[in-house]
Amino acid sequence: MTETKIKSIVSNIIEKINNDNFILENNNNKLNNIVIKEIKLACNSEKLIYEGIGYDNYTHEVWYTDSEDSVDTSLITNPTKDETIISGVNVYSIFQRKNTPDANKFDNQDGNPLLYAFKEEKKWHFKSNKDKQKFIQLFEQIVDKFLQMYQTDITIVMPTGSHLNNMIAQTILNKDNNAHIINDLLRKLTIEEVWESIEAIDSPFRKKFGRTRNDWENACKDIQNAFIKMQRERNGKFTYHMLPTNKPYREYITQTLSCDEYSRGKYANEIYGHNILLLDDSISRGASIKNACDILNTFQPKSITVLTMFSKKKI
Repeated sequence: MTETKIKSIVSNIIEKINNDNFILENNNNKLNNIVIKEIKLACNSEKLIYEGIGYDNYTHEVWYTDSEDSVDTSLITNPTKDETIISGVNVYSIFQRKNTPDANKFDNQDGNPLLYAFKEEKKWHFKSNKDKQKFIQLFEQIVDKFLQMYQTDITIVMPTGSHLNNMIAQTILNKDNNAHIINDLLRKLTIEEVWESIEAIDSPFRKKFGRTRNDWENACKDIQNAFIKMQRERNGKFTYHMLPTNKPYREYITQTLSCDEYSRGKYANEIYGHNILLLDDSISRGASIKNACDILNTFQPKSITVLTMFSKKKI
């Protein structure tokens, strides 16, 4: 067993001890059970050897391989945790995205053949149903591993144009029939609503790109072109994924989600003082997640943890 895998086992054991909040003294049996379970899980993972993907830029096919390429899908190394995206919030990811060869063929932050295949976007697809089922099996095993480490009170699903968030939520329900899933708390803003926030005198976007008339007009032209695409492909709902990536527009469009008063009143007591799990399909820079956490924090939950299907890209 490699040093990396041993470190992963130790990290998982420490994670469970911290989450259980138990004192090691007089708890030797419980600690032994945790250690044995992690070692068995690691051994079983090595036998499965599900670790990566293969893909063809010409046929747009994605398939399972036993070597890591572009995405780490290994049960032993996933889920991964990132504490740097949002202060005070742990962001876990089921699959870890790596630097993709021929990255110019994909979006520099979002693009990944496996992500596109799951979303059925940009003509990407699985080479065979057998390949797809192997990735789904890994996905379900990693979600199960996460649920053993983290106990949630309420799971909130981010609004998205794909089915992946609901896929994660359904997997959680399959593991726990009593899981509390909320699908209607957050709402994606329309392109008109985002445009209104961009045009505001004190908006971060205007402060960054409105220093000269020429800068402002060029930025507005880029955004309007992206909005046309969102109108055509996302029914007018805003998405960061369709913004140009050669300029830092995403960093300065900070409000893309909302929570109406009806939903706020409906869920206020349920969220207050509870551990919240937020589901999203992938992270590029984390702007949508930050926006969602800002909204959730107004409900004063006990904690917020994020689970995504695909991590922020690791170089």
